[in-house]
Amino acid sequence: MVPSYMEFYSMSKILESIKDDPQYRRTAPKQLRKIFDRRININSIYDFDPKYLKIDRSKGQTSMILDYSIKKPVIGNVSVVMDFHKEVDWK
Repeated sequence: MVPSYMEFYSMSKILESIKDDPQYRRTAPKQLRKIFDRRININSIYDFDPKYLKIDRSKGQTSMILDYSIKKPVIGNVSVVMDFHKEVDWK
């Protein structure tokens, strides 16, 4: 389970760094997605499905929402399901 949490932590930090960088204030959602994808690849996160990242630009605000679940086998027919959610907003 630790690797899954470490990947989520890295992706959360990436979202925060994008939000905190003033050069991305007016960047188009498609470009924000490319920036995110590039940064997760740099952090060796290769099996992330892009459909779990939602970018919403409405009401003068940008939101990047990371929302996904992972099911990992533990032993035999026992598995653990982990839900992850991170949302960052900026104007």
